[in-house]
Parts: sequence; C-alpha cells; structure tokens
Amino acid sequence: MSHWLLDAIADRRILALREADQGHRHQEAGREAPALDEDLLRDTACMLEIAVLDLGADSLCDPPDQAELSRQAAADAFRILCLLPFPADPILAGRHLLRASVLAVLGDRGASATRWLRTLDESGQWPAMPLESVSWGERCQATLMEIWLRLVRQRDRSDRDAVLERVAALRSAQGAFERDYLRTFPAMEARTRALELIGIYHLAKAAEILAHDSAQARPLLDSHFDRAVDAFDAAQLVEWGSMTRLLGRACARFSVSPI
Repeated sequence: MSHWLLDAIADRRILALREADQGHRHQEAGREAPALDEDLLRDTACMLEIAVLDLGADSLCDPPDQAELSRQAAADAFRILCLLPFPADPILAGRHLLRASVLAVLGDRGASATRWLRTLDESGQWPAMPLESVSWGERCQATLMEIWLRLVRQRDRSDRDAVLERVAALRSAQGAFERDYLRTFPAMEARTRALELIGIYHLAKAAEILAHDSAQARPLLDSHFDRAVDAFDAAQLVEWGSMTRLLGRACARFSVSPI
C-alpha cells in the first residue's frame, strides 16, 4: 500500500533524512553540526505530518500496512524536527517541541521524545513560558504548551503534580482575566479568540485527566479532544486543529503505555 503524498515527496524525503542523519551523527559525536538546508527539512516534516493526519495513525482498525506507513512517516518527521532549531519566542518554541513530541509518540519513538525533552531541560534550553502573562490568551497558550510538554517529559512525579497545579491556577484566574481579554477585540475577532479559548480549556482538562493517571477515562478524554477540534475548526484555526487531532491520537498510546 502507498499514500499519494508520501509518493509525491519520496525523493525529497530521502534527501531530508540523509541530511538529518548527518546532523544527528555530528551531534552524537559532540561535533558542531554542519550547515543544514532548513527549508528542505521543515517542508519535508510538514508534508510527513500531513500524511500522518490523513492516514489516521490512531485507528486500531486501520489496515496494518496503512498503520505502518503512518508510523514511519511520524518517526521520520520527529527525526527531522528534533534536529531543527526552534523559535526564540517561548510559545512558538513550545509548539515546535510539542509537535515533534506528539509525532514521536505516533512513530513509536515516545521514549526518544522523553529523553530529548529531558536533555533540553538539563542543558537550559527548556522554553521559559510566560505563565503569568497579563494577556489571557498568551497565558492560556503558554500554560497549555507547558503542561503537555511536562506530560511527555515526565522527569519525575513533580511534572505531573505541576500539570495539576498549572491547570488549577488557570481555572482560578479565568474569571479575573477572560472577559477583559475578549473585550480588547472587535466582534468577529473576539468570536475567534473565544473559540480558541474553548479549545484550549478542553485540552487543559484532557491534560488534567491524564495527570491523574485516569487510564480508564478514555471516553471522557475523547470528548474533550472532539470538543477542542470542533472549536478550533469553527474558528478556522488550522494549526490548532491539526495539533489537537494528533495529540488525541497520541493520548490513546499514553493510556496504554505511559511515557
């Protein structure tokens, strides 16, 4: 079995993985990485991610060859993304790290993602999220990146405790910040931002459920992911929608084999 997008980028994928492998070899040897074709790597990772979304890597009833195509595409995307420099902006950096980590889980490389995130933390490269930002939208996004990255990293029990604390802090501050935040936008933009917040709240609740080790709560988790997708789709927030779909699929694996 093949996939039309994977067939279309086959040559580009080979070149990108060859370049990524060279970069990883230099890293593992402790040598300075050679100059990389970052455009090639980013574009290829993006196409691989789209293929994973289309193939539906989470479905237990997928044909085995389709599931394997998706697994390989996700693993290759992670191998590329974890080599690329991430943005200086902490929220954008968090999105990059989470995107790569979720693809790692879908590519059966969850343990590699955990080691990668722990190494970033130990080397002082963990993004400093604006968790106390006066902008409610920024604070919500920062909290969401922080808690999901901690669920993947799981340095120790403190990461799960921090997830619960961060979600509780967000919930307690909601009343003080949310209304004023939405009032700063014109009507149509306020609608988009409100839908974005709804999606973020559902993802935060899903993280809270996982942090409680609620492996038996899969239907509840699914409902939060479904509602988040609905909100992001209604707001036409494509990047959020794609991330949420992949995150929901990855969580099915979290509950079977916790990272």
